[in-house]
Amino acid sequence: WDGSTWTSEAVAVPAGATSSQLSGVSCPAAGSCIATGDYIDSSGAEQPLAEGYTAGAWTIQATPLPAGASAGELNAVSCSGTAACVAVGDDTAASGADVPLAEAWDGSTWTPRAMKVPQGASGAYMTAVSCVAKKNRCASVGVASRLQGSAALAEYDSGGDNWQVRTTARPLANQFLNGVSCVLYYKCTLVGVTRTSTDQGNPLAESEG
Repeated sequence: WDGSTWTSEAVAVPAGATSSQLSGVSCPAAGSCIATGDYIDSSGAEQPLAEGYTAGAWTIQATPLPAGASAGELNAVSCSGTAACVAVGDDTAASGADVPLAEAWDGSTWTPRAMKVPQGASGAYMTAVSCVAKKNRCASVGVASRLQGSAALAEYDSGGDNWQVRTTARPLANQFLNGVSCVLYYKCTLVGVTRTSTDQGNPLAESEG
């Protein structure tokens, strides 16, 4: 988009991939973007995908999984600078459970960062992330799987790769958080949906700070 027209661009496809998609993008500067998603490799496993856009071209960036993980995806990314991005999603741990995944970009390398599964949840996945420049602090939201249904999940990074689970304003079952935006590290708005027993969806918004 140049202010008046959208132009299609060639996007790189991982070698051996049978399918791939991009689900999140963040552009910290003009002509500089990071996009994330996932692809299916030749063995049929889902793998995280990140691509960088510079000099008018998209190139694939290596996104290692945490030790012991067999599969994963990156659903969203937020950059507070060209050398400061965080992507979130989930990975399949050695136990077989789907657990939250965060990866940090320092301008040259993606590094997996540990996130937490809430107490009482069998697994979780992250759907969105928002980072602010001050100390590169981030907020991420998603969904935790519980016996009584799915619950909204919010995690905050204090700036030192220290993700902590935070209780949402209405921690009820069958809530799904799909988006988050922060103007300061302590002023964020979360959005999603609450589903009734008949699967009717009602919009959900929460603010902090």
